[in-house]
Amino acid sequence: MADKNKSFSYSYSGAVNEELEQLKEKYTPKEVNEKMKRIRIMDKKVDFISTMFSIFLGIIGSIFLITGTIILIKNLFSTPVCFITILIGIVTMATVPFIHAKIYNFIKQHYAPEILALIKEIEHKQI
Repeated sequence: MADKNKSFSYSYSGAVNEELEQLKEKYTPKEVNEKMKRIRIMDKKVDFISTMFSIFLGIIGSIFLITGTIILIKNLFSTPVCFITILIGIVTMATVPFIHAKIYNFIKQHYAPEILALIKEIEHKQI
């Protein structure tokens, strides 16, 4: 007769467990995430520095090209001076992709050991 008052009951604790998991993730040390941030920052530096230098060099080449063309049209200097200025601009702009690749590889070599060391640390802690 004591079993008469017992009934089947089910309580759902999914919301509580989910909230606990969120809080646990929030308060656990984020050493790996900080290292990932450092890796991303260094990776962006490699791209940013080489790209900005290439853009700057391209602008300098454009200035020479435009200045030489304007001087040629207005006949301010002799024709050979104008052609030399235009040629300097064309050569500068034509070499930008090659210079970009050299700068990119140089900066990449500078940051590569530190990035690879951080990657190893992260992989080692995940195992």
